[in-house]
Amino acid sequence: MDTQADPSHCGDCGKACGSGEVCSDGACVSACPLGTRECDGACVALASSAEHCGECGRKCPEPEHGRAVCEAGACTVECDAGYALCDDGCVDLETERNHCGACDVVCDAPAFGRAFCEKGVCGIECDPGFVRCGNACVDLAGDLANCGACGRRCGEREVCVEGECITDCPPGREGCNGTCVDVATDPRNCGACGKSCPSVPRGVAVCQDGTCGIRCDGELEPCGGACVDLATDPSHCGQCGNACPRPELGRATCSGGVCGIDCEAGFSSCDGACVDLTSDPKHCGACGVVCASGEVCTDGECRLLCPEGSVECNEACVDVSTDPRHCGACGTVCSAPEHASAVCERGRCGFVCGAGRSACGDTCVDLNGDANHCGRCGRVCSSRTGKARCRNGACEIVCDPGKSRCGSECVDTLLDPNHCGQCNHRCRGNAICLFGFCL
Repeated sequence: MDTQADPSHCGDCGKACGSGEVCSDGACVSACPLGTRECDGACVALASSAEHCGECGRKCPEPEHGRAVCEAGACTVECDAGYALCDDGCVDLETERNHCGACDVVCDAPAFGRAFCEKGVCGIECDPGFVRCGNACVDLAGDLANCGACGRRCGEREVCVEGECITDCPPGREGCNGTCVDVATDPRNCGACGKSCPSVPRGVAVCQDGTCGIRCDGELEPCGGACVDLATDPSHCGQCGNACPRPELGRATCSGGVCGIDCEAGFSSCDGACVDLTSDPKHCGACGVVCASGEVCTDGECRLLCPEGSVECNEACVDVSTDPRHCGACGTVCSAPEHASAVCERGRCGFVCGAGRSACGDTCVDLNGDANHCGRCGRVCSSRTGKARCRNGACEIVCDPGKSRCGSECVDTLLDPNHCGQCNHRCRGNAICLFGFCL
């Protein structure tokens, strides 16, 4: 208990404040001091109290590997030592594959391998039968650019078979772009030359009998072309396609393959719904406690009349100056954009952005990662030849696979005569660029 704020133990155990008094700094007083507000008989600072952040009863949820704090009436998080705050919560930048070394730095798994994060640096591990060449996992027995060894490229009219450059493919294989492949099993030429199986996060593409499929990492299972955790994914809980229903005033959860709900701060789970035990006449003070006809639920108790400063709305006593579900008048529900919480102040609706988000107009955005609001509201990232994105509040260009960044452009260094093999290497005269060489 907090003897500085608990009206039943104000200043010392068992020292209860009298009727009409509240507890402030361990003393019973008749009214809360400036800058604080009464919440359940205690004087609290709504701007900094993690138990009553922004409004009475709004408790900041405790994160894993960190602690909840309240700043200026908005919930945020302070991470434990060795952890950093990213969109997914407090993460270990030394080992987290989706935040390796910095937030949103994702370690991408190559085809025929898996990605990992070690000491904040991305790495890859190739599947059995494949060898790492640069940042790719290749089959030295059949890779045209790495035939028998990394960097050993076959000639223009040759193919790679069993690690040797030859001119003809053996029975059961087809020549595809200078390589002998089995179209029944090759995910880059699945069923036909050039038909590549799409990559999938947290898994790898596979080809079986000429049909694309996926093989998922660890305990993950394939569902609808994605790799999911059936034990925790609320869209595929226990089995593929089993979506957990989302309750009003809460979110759906999945634990151990069983659906559940997680209610917003100030609400409790009763019969699969999120309810306010302080004002719900069907669950007044506890689940299943129903107020009699003519009664309302106030502060978790069934009462006939509403106290001063509140009005009856749908058989509940509410403060229309602060209640976001009855803001200014009964039934006026405040809405909030994504990543924000609705608030009601002096009978007017507003919203408070979540941790790591900033208000830009009527939306809450991540200025560190939003390409339309990068670093500041309205700053749009764009690119003529590549894909623009926002990282750590700064715009950057990401080139498509097979292209490299040269200055502000994305070019194909295998074919571009102005950037042949490397940036700014220009082929002379009428020479063309093929496979990164001027011919």
